[in-house]
Order: sequence, then structure tokens, then C-alpha cells
Amino acid sequence: MGKNTSRFRWKVRWTGIIVIIGVIMISPATLPAHQAETEFQRYSIAEGLSQNSVFALLKDSRGFMWFGTKDGLNQFDGYKFTQYYYDPGIPSSISDNSISCMLQIGDRYIWIGTYRGLNAFDTYTHTFTRYLHDPQQPSSLSHNRITCLFKDSDGNLWAGTPNGLNAFNSSDGTFTHYLKEEEAPGAPDGIRFGSVTAIGQNAEGKILIGSR
Repeated sequence: MGKNTSRFRWKVRWTGIIVIIGVIMISPATLPAHQAETEFQRYSIAEGLSQNSVFALLKDSRGFMWFGTKDGLNQFDGYKFTQYYYDPGIPSSISDNSISCMLQIGDRYIWIGTYRGLNAFDTYTHTFTRYLHDPQQPSSLSHNRITCLFKDSDGNLWAGTPNGLNAFNSSDGTFTHYLKEEEAPGAPDGIRFGSVTAIGQNAEGKILIGSR
């Protein structure tokens, strides 16, 4: 088995979206070589993707695929791409073209983290609601760059940034901050490092925070 499998060394040097059409769930050693091959279908700018560097993927509740790139948000219906871009003249457009993460909560809203703000995309109206850091508003986002998003077991939205953790208050559209200990001295809810890179939840319901 070792001699057979050592012959297959694959290197992928291509950017964009690669879709695995079929995966054979049987050891390749038990099948002829032609049956053990995996087929990839590629999507790039040539097929309608807005940009080849893809940083976020999401399948929504209606079955559409979403791809967040370095330059634009893409919805894919299996045949064509619909692209969404920031437009300074349209307040209901997405806040930035560099997409970092995506998450759906409920059937209606898809949350999109960017390098400049958090967005709630309304799948009914195809409009975006922007949430940005405002130094004059203490309850706004703690930082505009969104590094990760998470939905907890109660359906609450959490957003990680380079400057702390943010819990979204859906009742009034504000955020509760959990900042670095030095920035919130004496506060029991301070975190050790300010830059949040990952969020999760364990079986006990505790929120787990990964930081840089």
C-alpha cells in the first residue's frame, strides 16, 4: 500500500474556487488507479468570479453558495455569479470589497465580515446594513476589521477583531466589548490578548476565544 500511495503527490498552485465533483470513500489501494482519481471543477475570473483570492465560503439556507474574495462578494446559483461591491454613493451597499468571513443567522440575514466593517445582508431586499467603528459611539464595533464570526447556541452573534471581542445586541444594534486587559484595567471581562482570531463554544456553553 505504501508503494502505491507514495506515487501520488499532488501540488495545487492555482487560486480561485475548486469544487470536488466526486470523492471515492474507499482506499485507493483497493481500486484501479483510474477509479481512485478525484475530479475538480475550477471557477475563476474567467467563469465570472469577481477575484481569484477566495477567503470565505458559505452555503445559505436556500442552497446558494457565497464566496468572499479580496475584491467583492459573490453569490453563485450553480450557473452564474452575482457580484456585490462597495459603492460610496449607495449607503445600502456592502461596506468594503475585501471579505474576511461570513455567517448566516436565521433564514433572512447573512453576516459578512470585511476589512472595513460588519454587514448584515438582507436576502429579501438584497441590501446591506453596515456596522462600523465610531470613536464617538462607545457601543459601536471596537475595530472595523472583522477577523472571525460565530453564532452561539442561543443564536447570538459574536465578532472578533484586532481590538477585542464584540457581542452583538440585536435589540438595538449595538455591541458589548470584551477588550484587552490593559485597555480595561480591573475589569473582570478583560481578555489576555486583544487580537481575536477564532471563536467557538464547548459542550458546557462556554465561549472559547482564540487570539494572536
